[in-house]
Amino acid sequence: MEKSRDFQFFMTQNDEQQFCEELRGYNPNIFFLDISPSSEADISKRLYTSVVNSSSSFFSIVNFDLMTMEELKTRYKKYGEYYHFGSIAREQMQFLRSKPDVNDSHFLRNGRIADSYNIEDKDEKEWKNKVYDILKRHGEKSFFALPNIIWML
Repeated sequence: MEKSRDFQFFMTQNDEQQFCEELRGYNPNIFFLDISPSSEADISKRLYTSVVNSSSSFFSIVNFDLMTMEELKTRYKKYGEYYHFGSIAREQMQFLRSKPDVNDSHFLRNGRIADSYNIEDKDEKEWKNKVYDILKRHGEKSFFALPNIIWML
C-alpha cells in the first residue's frame, strides 16, 4: 500500500544549511539533486551536499543507498533542449526551498517536502521518516492567514 505526505515549512538559508548538514550526518549518501529544467544532463553538475550551494529552488533529496548514480542518470525526460528529472521515487523526496517574497524580501514564501512510500518497504519508510523527524525536531509550528482584500472597481 502506498502513502503520500506533504510538509510545508519556512526555512532561512541558515535553517537549510543546518537541515542539510544534519541529514548528511545521518547518512552521507544522501545528496540534493537540482531538478530545475536545464540543458545540463550531467548529474554530477546537478548534485549538491547542501541546497545553499545552488541558486535553484527545486530539488530532489536522493538516497544513494537505494540507487546508483547510473540509475539516476536515466531518470529524465527531454523536452526540446531541456532535461527534466523526476523528484519523487523510492529513493527520492521532493524538496522545494523557501524563497524571499518578490514583493518584500523580509518575508519568506513557504517551502515543501513531499514523498510517497510503500508502507511495507522498511528501508524506504525508515530514511524518509528520518527526514521528517529532523524537520520536526528543529522546527516550530506556525499558522498564517491572509487578510481579506476588498477590491473597489
